[in-house]
Amino acid sequence: MLLGDPAYPLRPWLMKAYTDTGNLTEDQRYFNQRLSRARMTVECAFGRWRCLAKRLDVDIALVPTVVVTCCTLHNICEKHNETYGEDIPAAGPSEATEEDGDPVGAVDTRPLRVREALTEHFATQR
Repeated sequence: MLLGDPAYPLRPWLMKAYTDTGNLTEDQRYFNQRLSRARMTVECAFGRWRCLAKRLDVDIALVPTVVVTCCTLHNICEKHNETYGEDIPAAGPSEATEEDGDPVGAVDTRPLRVREALTEHFATQR
């Protein structure tokens, strides 16, 4: 599953936070916090390992291995208090809605159900 910022549409395979209009439940806020923590870890890893900021000159089948390896190396550096001085560039353009990218009147409810299932799972794991 990919993690996206508000600029991306919600998809069954691409999760993004609930839009906070002031009416989120405690579980939805908790989901947003967990998603944000995960995204920040990935963004830090991408910031540290510049090879991820450009086209990878490897076979497409190796891309997941390269990304996981960089994230693992990032976690090892964090565990050993290694610092990284460069700022991570701000993410994404503007906020999108769940319906972005779908034909008018054809809203796919699967991503909403997936996000709700993850929200319930996180709530039970506290």
